[in-house]
Amino acid sequence: MQRTVRNTVVPLAGRLAPVQRRTVRRISHTGVAYPASPLTRPDGGQRRSGPRPGARVPDLEVTGCGGRTRLHEVLRLGRHVLMVPGGDPPPWARRWPDQVVVVTTADSYATRLFDYEHSGRDQVAWVVDRLRRDPATRSAAITTFQPHTDTSYIPCVSLLDFWLPGGAVELVVYAHSIDFGAKGFGNLVELVALQHHVAGQLGRPAGRLLMVVKSAHVYETERGYLQGVLAGAG
Repeated sequence: MQRTVRNTVVPLAGRLAPVQRRTVRRISHTGVAYPASPLTRPDGGQRRSGPRPGARVPDLEVTGCGGRTRLHEVLRLGRHVLMVPGGDPPPWARRWPDQVVVVTTADSYATRLFDYEHSGRDQVAWVVDRLRRDPATRSAAITTFQPHTDTSYIPCVSLLDFWLPGGAVELVVYAHSIDFGAKGFGNLVELVALQHHVAGQLGRPAGRLLMVVKSAHVYETERGYLQGVLAGAG
């Protein structure tokens, strides 16, 4: 009887799609979760979006130091992974770069500028076209803010305003905060590159780059490094 079940019933049942899906799920352990583990805090039964405590994390698209990737690819590295819903990681995460991999679910600046909200809208091309059609315009301004998805995270650099005073491409930038200990220089380099890109498309020289920063700061973790740079420059 057991041999009949094994040789006849099991192969027939194995052809059914529901049975195949259930078997793959059990073998691959993709259904493993720990909702009752003492390591997970109960959420009080409140309904919310996203994974519940102890649930398997979905394979989200994330951004790390190597660019866009998938979260499960990062988890295979065998190191601690800190996933930030959006924006910059906390300062303490930078102390252990060999042990902690930091990723974020927020879109990169490149996506926000050249593929706004993943809609195919190239804002930089729009700026070039607007300035080409009307060199006297004062409204060739674009934003990195995506209100439909930016809830807890607001991009540090949020407004880029291009115009042509005196014929050169001038860029005025507003940022609510800039970390000049770790990211400020990189921000300036990329903004200059973007300004020269627009100038090249228009066949005009690049003018001034003006940056309005509400909160220019340095974290304690970079204080010594910045003091050394300033001392060397002096």
